Amino acid sequence: MPTDKKRKNRKSKAQTHMPEAELATTSSLEDTEAVPSGAAQPNGHASMMPAATAGRAYTVSIAVPGSVIDNTQTMELATAVAGQIARTAAIFKIDEVIVIDDATNREPGTIGAGAAFLARVLQFMETPQYLRRALIPMHADLRLAGTLPPLDAPHHMRATEWATYRDGIVLSSVPGEGSLLNVGLDKDAYITQALRTNVRVTLQMGPQPTQMTLQQAGLGSGQQVLFGQLAKPSSPRESEGTYWGYTTRLATSLSQVFQDCPFEVCCKLMPAHC
Repeated sequence: MPTDKKRKNRKSKAQTHMPEAELATTSSLEDTEAVPSGAAQPNGHASMMPAATAGRAYTVSIAVPGSVIDNTQTMELATAVAGQIARTAAIFKIDEVIVIDDATNREPGTIGAGAAFLARVLQFMETPQYLRRALIPMHADLRLAGTLPPLDAPHHMRATEWATYRDGIVLSSVPGEGSLLNVGLDKDAYITQALRTNVRVTLQMGPQPTQMTLQQAGLGSGQQVLFGQLAKPSSPRESEGTYWGYTTRLATSLSQVFQDCPFEVCCKLMPAHC
């Protein structure tokens, strides 16, 4: 079991690389290729959709220093602290968690051990369980993350639950035919766009399941799939007011919290950084 002193000495790679390698990425709607869709037929899934509510246009971000992990004495305590931060973010519907790397004597191009540890556990906790094996690589920092209680966020749906939106990962893709995705159900989902494989995306599945038989030979003609449409990750929040998890971002300074803000409101508040 590593001590606090050993964990402080661990180094990670450059900050721009770690999230891209270990956090599921979301495909851009502009990078997709549209293909006419086939006919879709409803199946017998029971709808478990929540009551419709007004959409939410604003976002909420919080910043947490990585030193909250550096100050823990054991791996168990460090994992528990990171898990509590993730749960707090989910309870209060936080859209972005910014981990500030405030480690001292950090070499250029590296990330402090505490900030890297916190970011990894936050990413692990936010990812739906049925996507973790494909999207989250094994790492020593996540050795005890599986013991944390799940967030049970709205986008962490079970195989028996149905909602208008669902997250999935691209399993296979053929230009001109579309893509098959694992969405945590008994059948794969089909979309008409050809996307990169192993990418996490949000799909609009409709108020009720629509089942169809694939006609595309490259994707496996004849199999039964669920029809879906590509959506923005913000669509559940903006259209229904449904909380759809948080993104994790690393910042090496307080100014970078605003400089790299992905939301438009940051440009309105800090125009000099945009």
